[in-house]
Formats: sequence, structure tokens, C-alpha cells
Amino acid sequence: MSLRSFPLDCERISFVAIDVEAVPDYAADGSRNGQQRTDADGRLLYRVNALAIVEGESGGETVAVRVPFDSEPNIVPLSPVRFSDLTARPWAQGDRSGIALVASGVEPAINANGRARKSDPLAEQAAA
Repeated sequence: MSLRSFPLDCERISFVAIDVEAVPDYAADGSRNGQQRTDADGRLLYRVNALAIVEGESGGETVAVRVPFDSEPNIVPLSPVRFSDLTARPWAQGDRSGIALVASGVEPAINANGRARKSDPLAEQAAA
């Protein structure tokens, strides 16, 4: 980890996949070159658009997470997912700035019984 990226603790965040799109590559002049962007290892980069829901907060927010894949991703829309090694990377370009979310992988959010992870309101009440 460098000081330019910050690991995110996702214990209290649930993600629901919306869709997946290829990350386009750009030529030196800023125009799209018709290719798909790759990471340093040559893996194709995709943008996983997801709804992020923070435990205890009302509503949610859509986020885009850049993830490398070895082949075409097979993510079912509206399915719970979990990102591996999710980091936030602040960026600035001219008068624009933001935070890019980057993960090393994404998988279905599955618990020990093989079902998608769901919140357990009874467990939350017992903990309180």
C-alpha cells in the first residue's frame, strides 16, 4: 500500500451488483482508442457498478469499482457481492477530483450455508 491508496473496511458495508462494463483505454490525446484498459498484469479491467449500503444508515449510494478479470465477468445483476482488497484512491486532473474505488477481485457474497449473505435482525437485536 502506498500513501496514495487507502484500504477500506467493508464489515459494515453491503454491496449489490447493478451491472458490469468494460473500462475503455485512451490514446495520448485523450480520445478513446477502441481498446479495453488492462492492469499491470495484462488483465482486462471492468467497472462493477454497485449499490453500497452502510449498516445503520438510511438509503444507499451507487459506486463504481474497477476490478481486473481474466475473462468476461459473470456477475448477476441485483446479486449481493463482496469486493476483495477494496481501496480508495484519491485523484485530481485539472480542476476535477474524486475518489476511485479499486478492488483486486469480486465474488458473490456467500455465507457458510451457501446462501447469499443477508442481515439477521435477531442477531442485531441480541448484540444491542
